[in-house]
Amino acid sequence: MEYIGGTPILKLGDEMGKRGISPDGKVAAIARQNILKSLFLAYGQMILRSGFFHADPHPGNILICRGAEVALLDYGQVRIFQKISGSDMLILFLLLLMVILQGPQKALIFEDLTLN
Repeated sequence: MEYIGGTPILKLGDEMGKRGISPDGKVAAIARQNILKSLFLAYGQMILRSGFFHADPHPGNILICRGAEVALLDYGQVRIFQKISGSDMLILFLLLLMVILQGPQKALIFEDLTLN
């Protein structure tokens, strides 16, 4: 095991408050965008390049580190893609993009698509 320093994602608002950052201000909005970008890049890397993904990304398993870097904890649940087609990869990428950019509810448009 390795220690990773960071702020649990659910305590990020408290941490920002300690630093005098308004949760409704521009700095907080930029931080949120950078955190979402980091999560998107991490999952994109896992799924599209490495062929596996962290399958338990609840808030207790996400730390925010310096510079809006994200640390994913507890890799007890991981899924591996044995073989993934180009069209399935595109579906996964679009789904991930929708979740990041527009929220999980908007991503439900993909619920009828099945991966081969």
